[in-house]
Amino acid sequence: MAKEFKTRKGRTYYIKSRTTKKGNTTYFMTAKLDEECLNKSPDGYEVFEKYDTEIFYIRKKKELKFSNEDLTFIKKELKNNSSIDAYELDVNGGEIKIYTAEKGNGMSSLKSLLSLDKQKMAFLGKALLSYEERLKIQVEGKEYIVMRYCYRGSVDDWIVIDEGDNLQELAKKNIVHLGKESYFELYPIR
Repeated sequence: MAKEFKTRKGRTYYIKSRTTKKGNTTYFMTAKLDEECLNKSPDGYEVFEKYDTEIFYIRKKKELKFSNEDLTFIKKELKNNSSIDAYELDVNGGEIKIYTAEKGNGMSSLKSLLSLDKQKMAFLGKALLSYEERLKIQVEGKEYIVMRYCYRGSVDDWIVIDEGDNLQELAKKNIVHLGKESYFELYPIR
């Protein structure tokens, strides 16, 4: 039986493989169930849904370069930020991408209208929230680099806003800006 994967919005996908012209095996996601769909995830691969675009894909797993303590601290800082409704982390190797659903996207008023308890709201929120990729933290050697996306038409790319060797200090200093106007005032340091 083929292994199925569900997106946040409830769509179902399966994994298929094919052989390239060079004889290598490549994997891809499909919504069409047939006998060629795999019954398990290939070793060394993981299925991931990109939170902002809702694209579902399969990727090679990379060795994690962040400690559980680092990730716990980042999550704590995100929970303490009252300017965001929700967040998601994409941790892959030496990179953390932080996606946020910020206040003012209609979720707060939906909560009050529906008077839902936290558990029901969490389930509903996963499907309704609109996430944007806001911060990226990369580790290079013993240095951490913090980036934000620049929305200026002449740039439209990631810009480095901070760097250092203390991840917790960098997270505390930069995560507080998510969901606020001050986020757009974080300028490149390079």
